[in-house]
Formats: sequence, structure tokens, C-alpha cells
Amino acid sequence: MCTRILNSLNPNFPITARNMDWSRPINVYLYQFPKGETKFGLSKQERDELTNEQASLEWNSTYSSVASVMGDDHIGLGSADGMNSEGLVVNALFDSDSSFADEALHQQDASPRLSVLRWAQFTLDSFANVNCALEYYRHSNILLISGVVPDGAETAREAKLHLSLSDSAGNSAILEIREGKLIIHSDSTYRVVTNQPDYDTQLKLDYYWQYMWGKTEPKIKTPVNLAPGGVTSTQNFERASYYLAMTDSAASEDEALAQTRTMLGTCTTPVGFNSHHSEHGTSTRWSNLANSINQTYYFINQLTLTPVWLTIHKNIKDCKRVELVQVIDNKVKNWRLAGDLEGELVNCHDPLAY
Repeated sequence: MCTRILNSLNPNFPITARNMDWSRPINVYLYQFPKGETKFGLSKQERDELTNEQASLEWNSTYSSVASVMGDDHIGLGSADGMNSEGLVVNALFDSDSSFADEALHQQDASPRLSVLRWAQFTLDSFANVNCALEYYRHSNILLISGVVPDGAETAREAKLHLSLSDSAGNSAILEIREGKLIIHSDSTYRVVTNQPDYDTQLKLDYYWQYMWGKTEPKIKTPVNLAPGGVTSTQNFERASYYLAMTDSAASEDEALAQTRTMLGTCTTPVGFNSHHSEHGTSTRWSNLANSINQTYYFINQLTLTPVWLTIHKNIKDCKRVELVQVIDNKVKNWRLAGDLEGELVNCHDPLAY
């Protein structure tokens, strides 16, 4: 089950980290996107299916970015995580409780449509920080459209997502979709996000555990010092919150990065783990960490355990990518890369652009 942690214990070194958990191996690239590209909210096939009354969202990318992109050129691509040149970090996590508006009710709706598979990249392209993004989303009339997760599965899986946002000032927000409407949760203390339950319930769980750990007023007389085990979303939420509550702030940028990586490791599901012995057991496929201060984005493939990274520059001129994991017939090809990937990038077409 996916877990996102914003480690802002030291406000000078905010680090955002995320585990990507999935039930099968998936293709993944690191993309480097330039600013200045005109892009669509829907794929060409989806745009071709629109009626005269319907429209795809179009935008011009204001910021360059780096993103973890799953899928391939044949089945489609979708940004799962990324950071832009201003230090805004976006993580798209599966959301079991998301629900989209009935398309039949919107046949005459002229609101611009945005696929949730492009939601994360639109946000990275368009906003400098959390507050700018929320100002837009609170007043926009975009219509978020579900799609099929581009993981190559024979059975189509609906893209039921929510977004978490964070930035260099330690701001945080979680955006959920309920019956086609955006629900926004925004507070710098909202540092942990998982797949389920809805975020209001996650906050209730957090208050209960913060009370049990003696971190609230009034305080419990006999606080407990434990972290719940298990691999469910709620257990990962509680465990990540525990380590944030019990950890001292880092003294340096490097220490903050190491601290966040080890916190995230407590929520990692082992490769091959399957407590129910079913085809739907999940494990952690990759982890990423984003340093919003120096705009460095790290990726850790759980099958190689060697970190790679890219630094985001404001003057990126071309769309480039590097393939990190290739899956053919459910067999994984891991490109054993290490360190800075700047020299491994190759020119490619921006999958969201004209």
C-alpha cells in the first residue's frame, strides 16, 4: 500500500518521500520535462471521442519538472510522482474511496476535461507552490475524468487517484475526488498520506495515535511507545506518523534525506510478500524522495536498491527520458543504473504535448 511522508521536522530541509506499491511489475521511466510546452488534458483517442459541446483542457507548461512516469508508448503513460523547478512536489496515490461524476450527466458540460492520469503533471507544469495550486483548484471548473491505469494488465484497472502536494516551505495538501468534486485538505501538519480510508478518517486515526503517544493536550497519563505493525494502509499511516512524532529534527540536509529514507523504509512491503496468497498481493516497486530546496529528485528501484537521481533545472530545453524498469510478459528487465542520470537521458516526444 502506497505511503507518502513529508518530513518537515526541520523546516529548512523539507523532504517528501513516497513508496509505490503495486500488485505486478510495471514499466517506469524518469522524464525530464521542459517549460513552454502546450499540452492536452486528454489523450488523442479521448479527444477524438469528444462531442462538439465537450473540450479537453489545454495548458502551457510554466515550469520544468522531473517525474516518475509509468506505462509505455503503446498502452499510454501517466505521471505518478514528480517535482518541478520551484520545488513543488506532487504524488499521485491510489484512492480506494475516489468516485467520479457520471459521464452521462456531463454530455452537454463544456467544462474542460482533465484525465487523472495527467492530473499530477498538469499540477507540476502549472504551479510554483501548494498555495498557488490550491487557489486554482478552489475556483476552477475542470472536470476530472477517470481512465485506465497504464500498467499492462490484461484486466483494465480504473485510475482511482488522489494527489498529495508539498513544497519548499513545508506546506502540504491532499486533493480527493468525490462524485466528481474536489475535496481539499490543507495544513502543514498533514504530513502522511496512504491509499485509504478517506483523509478525514485518516486524520481521526492520527489524533487517536498522537493522544496515545502523549503528543496532544490534554495528555494521556500513561503514553504508549509503540508503532503498529502490518502492511495495510492504516497501519502504514500509523507507523509513518509514529516515526515523525518520535524523531528529532535533522541537523543537516544530508541527514534529513537519510532520515526520511529510513522512515519510508519502515512502510516498505517486501518484494514477493503476499499475506493472502492471492494474485492481488502488493509489494513496494519503487521509492522516491524529493528535496525541495535543491530540486534533486531521487528514485530507488526495490529490485536493485541503487539510488539514482536527477536535478531539475529551470532552463531545460528538451523533453528527455531514461527507462528504469521494462516489463515484457510479466518479466522484469532492470537497467542497473546508479547515481546522477543526466548523462543517460535521451530525447523523446512529450506524451502530453501536441
